[in-house]
Amino acid sequence: MYKYLIGSSFVIFLITLYFYWGSPAWIKCYWIGQSNFICVEKKVYISPNIPKKIAPNIQQKIKEANQRIKDFWGTKNAQPILIFCANEQEFVYYGSEKNNVPALTHMTALGSFIVVQLDGISVDILAHELNHAELLKRLGWFIKSSEIPTWFDEGLALQLDYRYPFSAYTPPSVEDYEQECKKYTINYSIKTRNTPQKFYEKNSSHVNYLFAGNEIRHWLYKNQEQKGLLNFIEKLKKGKKFKDAY
Repeated sequence: MYKYLIGSSFVIFLITLYFYWGSPAWIKCYWIGQSNFICVEKKVYISPNIPKKIAPNIQQKIKEANQRIKDFWGTKNAQPILIFCANEQEFVYYGSEKNNVPALTHMTALGSFIVVQLDGISVDILAHELNHAELLKRLGWFIKSSEIPTWFDEGLALQLDYRYPFSAYTPPSVEDYEQECKKYTINYSIKTRNTPQKFYEKNSSHVNYLFAGNEIRHWLYKNQEQKGLLNFIEKLKKGKKFKDAY
């Protein structure tokens, strides 16, 4: 009996060790409530290493980003967990070892987890990541994973991210994108960048983002903006393939 208890305790210890250190980052995000990160509001966690005086600014940025989601979609359905990291070590632990982005979104069957570095605390970046979560929520994990190409997901997120095609305070127009795209001579269609591997290629991701945003800006303009987007979502939910719904 004694040996059994020791063996069981050891197994539990190994399982716990795995979930805290060896498990995928999104699982660590799922258990963020058990960490020392501070819950400043529902589903918003801030590293204890971030000065408390910054918390109100973070909450204000989240509020403004949420408003962009509501304006764009009509309503905000997704309720992702947001995790704000103070340093590279925390971001690697909860986000990704590829520490070359200001923020990222883990999109899983259990929901979305948005992990943000200090330089990602901006309305543009937060709205961008929140839009990934919104698309996942409206389509469901299976449809989102099996039907939505990366160029569409990123191009749609850029409609709420005013950094592209250049830094602005208002949503970029069709003309804005056209003028910026004319600066580049490329011989491929953005629609071939349908997987993360192809879209996030080294040395071409900026151009891919730009042309994905341009493609979606034109598509929305031709399809009555929000009305066309919601109609597209419904078609996919009813079983249509992406190429037929788009």
